[in-house]
Amino acid sequence: DYILEILIVDDNSTDGTSDLVKSLAKKDSRIRLIRRVGRSGLSSAIKEGLLNATSDIAVVMDADGQHQPVDALFAVKELIQSKFDLVVGSRFLDQARIRGLSQRRTIGSNSANTLARISLSKPYNHLTDYMSGCLALNLNTCLPFVLKINVNGFKFYYELLSLSKGSLNVKEVPL
Repeated sequence: DYILEILIVDDNSTDGTSDLVKSLAKKDSRIRLIRRVGRSGLSSAIKEGLLNATSDIAVVMDADGQHQPVDALFAVKELIQSKFDLVVGSRFLDQARIRGLSQRRTIGSNSANTLARISLSKPYNHLTDYMSGCLALNLNTCLPFVLKINVNGFKFYYELLSLSKGSLNVKEVPL
């Protein structure tokens, strides 16, 4: 059994995110806000959230509506059942339902994925979405690599794969 905790990392946005999260956290102690002032960027926010997680399993999920909570739940179940180090939501598996990507973004993602496949260790060649923002991680095996991630890097997940040099056991599930 795992205790759910929800960490929202907010880079001092002006859209009311912090106020909403504080309001929800008063009603549910499993919700926590990490409000960052003077720091910004997706990779550094992901790294900071993972470093503040209290469980051995963590989920990274973009909060822009692109990923559904059910996708994260499915990834966690797969992580626990299959004993993988990392389970990643892919937009490019046959069963995936891609929503909201323009033709330009699709072309950009395809190009980035091709370059990633060429540049990463061969054990990761089976992957289809190196730019995913929906990940379930076993922190016992992934945290040593998370600690080394350059927060100014290109993409968090890509850099995690690069630093691990093929040593992580990764599975993809459809988004």
